[in-house]
Amino acid sequence: MRKSEQIHRILQIYDQLNNGETINKLETSHRLSVSMRTIQRDISTIQEHLANSFSGQMIEYDGQRKGYILTGNKTKALPVEQVYVIAKIIIASRAFSIGELRTFITNLLGQSTLKNKEIVYTMLEKELTYYDELPHTKNRLCDLIWTVTECIVKNKYMEIMYEQQDKLQSYSIKPIHILFMKQYFYVIAVAYFKGCVLPVTYRLDRINSYSEQPNHPQINDNEYELLLPQQELTHTLDKSQSNATLIVWLSQYGKEREMIYPIEYHDQWYQC
Repeated sequence: MRKSEQIHRILQIYDQLNNGETINKLETSHRLSVSMRTIQRDISTIQEHLANSFSGQMIEYDGQRKGYILTGNKTKALPVEQVYVIAKIIIASRAFSIGELRTFITNLLGQSTLKNKEIVYTMLEKELTYYDELPHTKNRLCDLIWTVTECIVKNKYMEIMYEQQDKLQSYSIKPIHILFMKQYFYVIAVAYFKGCVLPVTYRLDRINSYSEQPNHPQINDNEYELLLPQQELTHTLDKSQSNATLIVWLSQYGKEREMIYPIEYHDQWYQC
C-alpha cells in the first residue's frame, strides 16, 4: 500500500470524526476497501496524534452508536458552501496578489468539509486562472494588515515609507482604524503632517516599508481623541488626502457626528 493512500485515508477518517460522524470499523473498511484491522490502526494513529498535540480531543467508542466518536474540543469545519462564498468575495475584491489568494483558498478549503470540496476547488481554480492583479497589488498584504491591527490594539505608532507619485515619503503615524473600500485597504491614522496633527488616510498597498514605534515625540495621545467617533469632528483632511475615505469611516457611527470642515464635504456627509 502506498504511503500517500494511507495518509489520505487517515485524514478522511479524522475529517469525518471532526464533523461529528461515527466511525464503524466494518462499514468504514468496506467503504475504503481495507481490513478492519487497518481501520483500527488508523484510529490508533489519530488517537496518538491527538494525545501528543494536547488538543483536548480524544477518540472514544460509543456503544449506542456502535462506533468511534471524537470527544473534547472539536473544531467545527466550515461548510464548503460558505467557503465558496467567502472565496468569491475575496477574489472579487481584487485586493490581493494571486499568490496570496491561492494561500487563502487553500487554507479555507483545508478547514472545510469534504463534501463537494472538489467541485469548489475546480470552480475557484478557473477564476484564479484568469485573475487580473491590480497594478499596485502588494505581496503579503495580509501580514501588513495584521501588523497595523496589532498597533491599533496595542496603542503603538508606526514609521512608514509611503509611495505616492513615484516618490517615497517617510511618515510617523498612529493607526486608529482599517477600512476596505473600492478594491483597496486603507488605514486611518493620526499623523504629524506639516507641523500639525491631522487624521490622514493611507492606502496599505502603497506602504513600501514600516516599523513599529512605542511612542512619538510630536503626537500627544490626548490630541487624537478628537478624531474618535464619540467626539465631534473638528478636523478633516485637505482635498488631496482622500476625504471620502474618512467620511465613509465616520458614517459607520451614525449621523450624530457633524461634518464641520471643509464645507464642500458637508452635503456628502449627510448623503452617505
